[in-house]
Amino acid sequence: MSGPLHRLTSSVGALDFGFRKGHDLNRQAARALFVVIVLIWLVTAAYLVLVSQTTVLARRIQDLREQLASLERENCLLEQEIAAWQAVDRLWRAAAEQGLAPATAVEFVEP
Repeated sequence: MSGPLHRLTSSVGALDFGFRKGHDLNRQAARALFVVIVLIWLVTAAYLVLVSQTTVLARRIQDLREQLASLERENCLLEQEIAAWQAVDRLWRAAAEQGLAPATAVEFVEP
């Protein structure tokens, strides 16, 4: 057999890891196949570990964002409460309840 078909089949035969009609897998090809399988397994395991770590970190980030939003809402409410306590009308009422009144006659003492 000669021609392009023969060249194609002979070049494909070099990549068959020793599998040919009637032949078993030779030691070197078996070792190479084993190494390839182990490498594929290791890469897959490393990928799965990275994916799981990324998922855990993403969930942690989401929890922290929710906590931040909650704290921002609480902070806003506290700022409103502080503003209410500092309102001028409220301060006048609190001063009046304590018996304080605006000064009518002010005397300045010189040093």
